[in-house]
Amino acid sequence: MDTHIEKILKNDLSHAYVIEGLRDVLPPLISFLAKEHGVLTRGNPDFWCKEFESFGIDDGHALKRMQTRKGIDGGRKFFIFCFTSITEEAQNTLLKILEEPTEGTHFFIITPSLAQIFQTVLSRVVVIPMKGVLKTHDMSYEKTAEQFLNTSSAKRLALIEKLIEEKNREQATLFLNAIEQNLAHNFHQVHSQQQVLKLKKTASARRDLLTTTPSIKLIFEHLALTL
Repeated sequence: MDTHIEKILKNDLSHAYVIEGLRDVLPPLISFLAKEHGVLTRGNPDFWCKEFESFGIDDGHALKRMQTRKGIDGGRKFFIFCFTSITEEAQNTLLKILEEPTEGTHFFIITPSLAQIFQTVLSRVVVIPMKGVLKTHDMSYEKTAEQFLNTSSAKRLALIEKLIEEKNREQATLFLNAIEQNLAHNFHQVHSQQQVLKLKKTASARRDLLTTTPSIKLIFEHLALTL
């Protein structure tokens, strides 16, 4: 786990965190909580950890029910979950949970992009953004994503040719993060239906990337032509 995350979590734990990162953050986070904060992560009814592709309204309701239960011997409860995407309805439920959290309850939410999380949700948690500039082929993902969004379809494919050839799902996910973050930033400046559609297409590409044997080439070719 990144040292900047460890430094934040070494202090007294807040009631909720949103960590921007991939699913590989999960195992070291669990180990860190066990070692640094004495959290029993096995055979503990007050420790809950789950991965989702999409976190929906039913998942939000289930979380709400679980967090209202009293902890064993009045102890702390830990809820750790990660998702690629989250519905608006689920975020509204999550917001209600975070507005009135039960005593001694701690939430750790892991998502590849903060851009998809409501600002009202982020305002009620400790936000831990992904640290550092993400680089590939001597060019930051941030810069490549900006160029990708502001050029022709043919040039888009040329920009990501090496990324497609390498067939690296994690690198592809990081690049999608950069595209999504760029779109979200512009969304706040130019709130339009076109921007909404672009964000939806990016989310769709991310879901395709999570399938068992994704074709990175087809996913990005489609995104380049339709975005």
